[in-house]
Amino acid sequence: MTRIEPIEEWDVLDLLTSLVDKSLVVYEEDEQGAGRYRLLETVRQYARDKLAERGASEAARHRHRDYFLGFAEAAEPELRGPQQKSWCDRLETEHDNLRAVLDWCLGDATGGAAALRLGYALHRFWWTRGYLREGQSYLQEALARPEATGRLRSRALTAAALMAYGTRDSAGAYALQQESLRLAEEVGDNEIVIASCYRFGMVAFYQSDFATARSCLERALHLAREMNHAVWEAYCLVSLGVVHLLAGEHQEARQYFAVSLHVAGQCGQLESEALCHLGYGMLSYFEGDIAAARSSLERGLAQLQDGDLRTWQPSALESLGRVLGEQGEYSAARVYLEAAVNMNQDMGRRGEEAHSLVGLARLSVQEDALSQARRGLRQALPLLQELGMKYEVAEVVELTAQIRAREGLWGGAARLYGAAASLRERTDSPMLTYLQKAHQSSVAVVAERMGEAAYAIAWQAGRDMTIDQAIACAREVLDESEPHGSR
Repeated sequence: MTRIEPIEEWDVLDLLTSLVDKSLVVYEEDEQGAGRYRLLETVRQYARDKLAERGASEAARHRHRDYFLGFAEAAEPELRGPQQKSWCDRLETEHDNLRAVLDWCLGDATGGAAALRLGYALHRFWWTRGYLREGQSYLQEALARPEATGRLRSRALTAAALMAYGTRDSAGAYALQQESLRLAEEVGDNEIVIASCYRFGMVAFYQSDFATARSCLERALHLAREMNHAVWEAYCLVSLGVVHLLAGEHQEARQYFAVSLHVAGQCGQLESEALCHLGYGMLSYFEGDIAAARSSLERGLAQLQDGDLRTWQPSALESLGRVLGEQGEYSAARVYLEAAVNMNQDMGRRGEEAHSLVGLARLSVQEDALSQARRGLRQALPLLQELGMKYEVAEVVELTAQIRAREGLWGGAARLYGAAASLRERTDSPMLTYLQKAHQSSVAVVAERMGEAAYAIAWQAGRDMTIDQAIACAREVLDESEPHGSR
């Protein structure tokens, strides 16, 4: 093997300038004016062949690996602080290099430990920029390596759990985090213990199990405060605020948002700060202050966009769409909701895509665009069933009942309302507080048109359906190409 002689630091710029002059290297500047050099592909291939001829390929790969592993591990703690966007931008610029390192490590007999370290170092970047499927794939492969033990395994597991949580794989996220917690407690990795408790809470939240969510998040908050870990404290506080909000406990939600906003501001945690504004927006909406709701939601969305925090942006877009739809601003609402669907599709977030499609279908029902509503719900329902999203499946059945009501088919509407009520009870998926008033109003219209006695009989017939029968009944309505009547 030929020995590679090091280049002195002061010679690097002169050598690069010479290569640029010879058109062998390209110099580029980004939007901030930062310079970057890259090889032309033909030159890269030539250089790779020469390294192979000299027996120096493996040494070069090791140096490449060590540099980018060090870079990613230096970036990791910065991805939750005030320089989050700057560091994410730097990782984005080097993403192809980081992918190449991961691919090489996973293909090398001795690269497992480096792959596990790099996967953990990058998981917040993958989350922030929406590379959830990619991160999930790398981490699954790294976790299959024999080096995946102890602290390395625990950290890679919690990273994989975040990817699973982001794609609505609740069962996968729970199993991964459960093993991660056990290992973290064994090796005394307290930050991973906090992460585990927090993500157990968020899995329960997505399953509408607010009591469990609250218990897990409160434990995570207690541990974060014991460790004086302000970033995790801010995350826990805002998430607890959302849990209380959706449980109808507005005063408690407001208090959590206020404290989280203060803590996030002190430690420069932009993500939590933006989520607080989204929380305040939905709180104002539930309390009927539409102007305040819109202002807070727009502020939160702007912060997410300014920080290029992509994973949460569809939630902000969808919230704005739903608020505007309830106020009759249908055109503006559709722009936001369609943008949420498209972003989720681009990121491969199938569960969030289905959730956004349900929101878009709700808007179509409000507009009396019943064919559009049918198409959206038909598209969403298989995804919701596949991913076990029980709450949203019940919402599909309720929206199908509203379609029947708007067509003037009162008996069909009543049966579907009964089926939806039973579905919610059997799957432990209670309706969120803020939707109950509009739901009760719609049910009251159907009962009035039918008469109380006839409505009760039809509703009970729907309630007596099995879960499969209820879904099949809704699907039959959604499969109709055109509405059968008019309101």
